[in-house]
Amino acid sequence: MRGLAGWGWLLILVGALLLASSLGLLPFGVSRYEPLILPLLVVAAGIAMLIRSARHRRGMAAGVVLVAAGAFWGASRLGLVRDAMFWPILLIALGLALVMRPLLMREG
Repeated sequence: MRGLAGWGWLLILVGALLLASSLGLLPFGVSRYEPLILPLLVVAAGIAMLIRSARHRRGMAAGVVLVAAGAFWGASRLGLVRDAMFWPILLIALGLALVMRPLLMREG
């Protein structure tokens, strides 16, 4: 439960910063970073799930999917990839997670 509360506080902080920025209350601008904030949070959540799955030996597929989805979302917001590539990349990431899972389970 502690991990969920930590994510909750992080979301509150990011939301408050974005709101303050859009209201012009900050002396510095975060607006140029806004397109990447949510995708980076999705990637961070995926990395946290991968770290947790390494300890508990489950949940790896969800972590890989979150990292892939967040990375793709951020890359598409930067104009590096097209939206039509989303599902193929997501399917490849999920497939890799499913293939890697038995290999990782055997090592531990």
